[in-house]
Amino acid sequence: MNPEGQIDIRLTILPSGKKEVVILNNRPVHAAKLLIGKTIQDALKIIPLLYHVCGKAQGAAAIQALQAARNVNSDKTTDLARAMLCDVELIREHLLRIYLDWPQILDGDETASQLQSETSEFMGLLSQFETALFGSNKPFSFETIASPEQEQLTASIQKLEVILEKNVFGCCPDLWLKAKARDVIFHWMRQDPCLSARCCDRILKKGWAQEGQSTTPFLPDLSLTDYAALLFPNNQRFDEEFIASPTWQGTPRETSSLSRCQKHPLINMIMAHCGSGLLTRYVSRLVEIALVFARIKQAALKLASQSHTQIKTLSLQQQHTSSKTPSFGVGMVDAARGLLVHGVLLEGDEIRDYKILAPTEWNFHPEGVLSRALSQIQGQNEAKVRDLADLLIPAIDPCTKTSLEVIHA
Repeated sequence: MNPEGQIDIRLTILPSGKKEVVILNNRPVHAAKLLIGKTIQDALKIIPLLYHVCGKAQGAAAIQALQAARNVNSDKTTDLARAMLCDVELIREHLLRIYLDWPQILDGDETASQLQSETSEFMGLLSQFETALFGSNKPFSFETIASPEQEQLTASIQKLEVILEKNVFGCCPDLWLKAKARDVIFHWMRQDPCLSARCCDRILKKGWAQEGQSTTPFLPDLSLTDYAALLFPNNQRFDEEFIASPTWQGTPRETSSLSRCQKHPLINMIMAHCGSGLLTRYVSRLVEIALVFARIKQAALKLASQSHTQIKTLSLQQQHTSSKTPSFGVGMVDAARGLLVHGVLLEGDEIRDYKILAPTEWNFHPEGVLSRALSQIQGQNEAKVRDLADLLIPAIDPCTKTSLEVIHA
C-alpha cells in the first residue's frame, strides 16, 4: 500500500469514438488533521515529515499561515530567501519531469536514456541553495533569520544555469525567452540537439501537438482573504469535501505552469497553433523554468543589497499572541504543480483546525482539466490512446503515483 496514496484513472473508448474518463483520487487529502491539537512548533516539525514532494513549498506555506494567524512579522531577507528556495525546488521538480518522463516520447533514444542517470547534477542543488541561504538553520521556523553567503549563492546559481543551458534550452534561458515569432521557436524544436527541443519536435512530427486540449478555465488570482472565505466559511471549520474536489464558483479550475504562464508571448504563440494541447503544456513548463530562473537571479541581487528590515505579513484576523480568541491564517505558494494553500485556525498556541489545498486536487478533479484533456484524445486505437494518456498525465502532473487503465466499451 502506498502511504502517499494513488490516483486511479480509467479511460474507456466508446464505440462512437468518444472517451469516458473516471478519476479516483485515493490520496490522503485530510492528512493535515494530524496537526489538530498540536502546537505551532509541533506543526512545523510534523509537516516536513508528512509531505516529501515539494517539501519547501509546504514549509513556506505553513510558516506563512502560522505567522499570519499569530500576527508575526518577517524580515525581507528571510522572506526573500524562503521564496528563492521554493523557486529552486520548483525548477528541480520540473527538471525531474523533463529528465524522467520526456525521453519516453523519443522511443528509446539512447542519448535520452542516458540523461536519466544525470539527475544527480541538479538533485543536490536544492540543499546547496539552502546552505547558502540559511547555513545550518531550518528555513521554516519562527526564529530563523536568513544569512545569505553570496559566494556560495552565486556558485549555486551558475551551476543551475549550466544545467539549464545543457539539456533544457541549448542556450542561456534569458535568450531562449526572447523568441518573438512562432517560426523561431519551431526552428529551435527542429534544430537544437538538447533534450527538450527534440521532445517537442517529436510531438510535432507525430501530429500530437493539439491532442488533449481542455476547456477547463484557469484558477484566477484569488487573494488570501478569498481563500480564507473558502477554507473557513463563516468562521467555521470548512467542508472537507471542498479539499477533496475543489471548485471556484461551482466550476473545477486548472492551476499549473500553463495557467501561470498563459499571458507570456511564447505561450500565446503556441496556443494559437495548438490550443491547450500537449505541445503547449510542454512549452509552458519550459517558459516557467526560464521565468523562475530569472526571478532567482533577481532575488540574489536583492539579497546582496538589502538590509534586514521588517515587513508585514498579512493576518486575516489581528490578534495578540496570548489571546485565546480563534485566529485564522492562510499561506500561498506557487509550487511546481500549481498553487498550494495552507489554512490554519489557532486558539492561542494550539491548532484547532488545519487544512491543505493542494494543486493535484484541482487538476485531478473528477471533472477537471485532466479528465477533459483525456476525453479529447482523438481516435480509437488503444495503443495510441494509451501513449497519449501516458504523456498527458505527467504533463498535467500529479504529486503522487497514478494507475491508468484503457479499455474499449
